[in-house]
Amino acid sequence: MEITTKELPEIELRDVVSIYIGKPDRCMCGCSGIYTYTKVNQTRGTKIRGYEVTDKEVNDKLVERIIKKIKKSAINGISVLSVNGGFCLTIIIGKTQYSIYTL
Repeated sequence: MEITTKELPEIELRDVVSIYIGKPDRCMCGCSGIYTYTKVNQTRGTKIRGYEVTDKEVNDKLVERIIKKIKKSAINGISVLSVNGGFCLTIIIGKTQYSIYTL
């Protein structure tokens, strides 16, 4: 079930498995964007994805910047979708889609 909200739930770095930055309305397999993972949930990201999340794919500072960016732009509406027992929060800003995958 997808809902749209203008209020971002309180999200802490420890709650985030990964973020996605890419072109809107495209496949999210990684061919139109990139996934970045958090260090604290790197092992969980590996389990969800089905193959190893390497240290090169981990960047907590980028994840924190995207969380702030989404919070700042929440007035435009955020799509929230239940995924893998957690949530995917998505917003499109200009020509870029930002998604946060939480626990």
